[in-house]
Amino acid sequence: MSVQYLSGRVEGTLIASDVTVAHLTVKDQLVEIADVVDVPLLTQVEWEGILGFAYGSDEMLKQKVLPFFDSVMKEQLLEQNIFGYSIGAQGGAFAVGGVDWSLVAGVHEGGPYKQVLDGEGSPFQWAKVVNLGYWTVGLMDIELVYPAGETVSTGVCQGEKDGMCRGIVDTGTYLVYGPKPHVAGPLRDLQGTGCGGFGGLPSVVFVL
Repeated sequence: MSVQYLSGRVEGTLIASDVTVAHLTVKDQLVEIADVVDVPLLTQVEWEGILGFAYGSDEMLKQKVLPFFDSVMKEQLLEQNIFGYSIGAQGGAFAVGGVDWSLVAGVHEGGPYKQVLDGEGSPFQWAKVVNLGYWTVGLMDIELVYPAGETVSTGVCQGEKDGMCRGIVDTGTYLVYGPKPHVAGPLRDLQGTGCGGFGGLPSVVFVL
């Protein structure tokens, strides 16, 4: 089995094993024992393995390898087939089968793992996945907010198909990638020469 990531690849042998995450156990889940790990980012962190929550690739599906969460859904192990994550300055959190409302901005009532609301009354803004190869969403614009408070549209999405850029939500990296013409052009003000000037850089707003 070979899995290609945006930032590298792993290769190895497929085996069947019981996989447990929190209170969920999938019996005989196909997993890969990696012999080759060519992912530069993994040299900078402590890790023991990768559990992907992305869509299954064509190659995986041809070999009848279901991703872990697809197996969870197939076996109907959850009342709500959702998972969520939060990343912030104080750390991160991951939830399966519900949402930890204490981590949702603007929500001050209720405990963790309450029903996720869709439509009116929901604290979430829903973004359609436009490409099932990745968690790909449409971006209407990318804005820069400067320290003085000025918000400027970069206009990078105006010439794109349907007037939208394509952005990939990927928890497998702590970097934000972009097309070189955009990064060197309309987004050039994000470049710095060191951490000392970080406070003078604009904030980035992705408009969904």
